[in-house]
Amino acid sequence: MSNPFDVLAQARRLATGAGLDFEPPNLRPSCISEAEFDAVVRDYYTFFCEHLAADTSFLVRLRPAKDVDTVRRLLYDLRTAANHADNPKSEEAAARWRGEYPSPQAASDALAGLLVAALQALSRAAVAAARDQATSREWREVASVEVGAVFVAVSEDLGLSFTEGNRRRMVRLIEKRIQVHPRRGDRHALVAEYCAQEILADRRPLPVPYDQVLDALGLLRSRQASGALLIAHSVAEIAPGLRGEEFLERVAETWRTAGSQSPPA
Repeated sequence: MSNPFDVLAQARRLATGAGLDFEPPNLRPSCISEAEFDAVVRDYYTFFCEHLAADTSFLVRLRPAKDVDTVRRLLYDLRTAANHADNPKSEEAAARWRGEYPSPQAASDALAGLLVAALQALSRAAVAAARDQATSREWREVASVEVGAVFVAVSEDLGLSFTEGNRRRMVRLIEKRIQVHPRRGDRHALVAEYCAQEILADRRPLPVPYDQVLDALGLLRSRQASGALLIAHSVAEIAPGLRGEEFLERVAETWRTAGSQSPPA
């Protein structure tokens, strides 16, 4: 039997040009204690209700699935009951479900089975979406502004890679920044610029999209990309009046000058 997550990721790549940059959690967990079961709940919630949230919302809108709704609601109740004491409805639902299973292992096995069923439903919807040109185009538009996916693309453009922990941390910061400073205009361009600024730890805006700078210099996905953008930010600060082609020409000139300098003897 095909792995439903792999099928989903492949269908997403076919439809949008980008796969999924995270791995599924352990679907055969070993749970001896309630603490271990709570850890499984946390991992499943992060995976399904955070990482897959945008794709799930899109796919269930196209093809509603009871299995998806069931596991999404259950994960919310279990996580809420384990971490908060102000939601009696979720606490009651979590206790009622947990009471059906005699041990943490039995509960984790049941939860894993529900998650697999939800992934199977999503994978079927994803395959159908990938086969339809109009739906693929719509999914591509959704994926193009998802911060995690844009972050991966920008990282590749810059020739950089990050640990999963660092990637998640920066994505959260970018998402928060977008909430506070959403700005008008092309959302994908905004997300990409915020990603580039966060990656380079530099909040000064460029007068052109970062990828135009790299494309003009022939440095997309190059190890030198991040250095080129640092120069571009410096030019933007030193000559704030430059725009468009004039800015790109000044950056290229500065880049060539920096590259031609001989190291000290």
